[in-house]
Amino acid sequence: MSIIPSTRRACTHRRDNHGRDVLGQIRSTIAKDLLRGIEISPETLDRVLYIIGHHHTYSKIDNIDFQILVEADFFVNIDEDGTKKKGRLELAKKFFSTATGKELLEKLYAQ
Repeated sequence: MSIIPSTRRACTHRRDNHGRDVLGQIRSTIAKDLLRGIEISPETLDRVLYIIGHHHTYSKIDNIDFQILVEADFFVNIDEDGTKKKGRLELAKKFFSTATGKELLEKLYAQ
């Protein structure tokens, strides 16, 4: 069993900030283990871990790298549950700010 889905299930009952923080910490720990041995600067590693750990906390978006990841994550997740697609699209429209992200959203999901 994959650790990410199993930890997601374990924290699903917590739809609050604490649940998101716990999942973020777990994701960051897993990512750090996966990135061990790759030659990147400590600053880059810290940035990657920060973004991974907070990519569902939209109020923490602080730069274009984070924004692009959030928009890409929306595209990945938008079709996960067809019954909630409209809500996800509205949320995506609210949080997309890059020209490319907005253009793709319009091309892929225009009605």
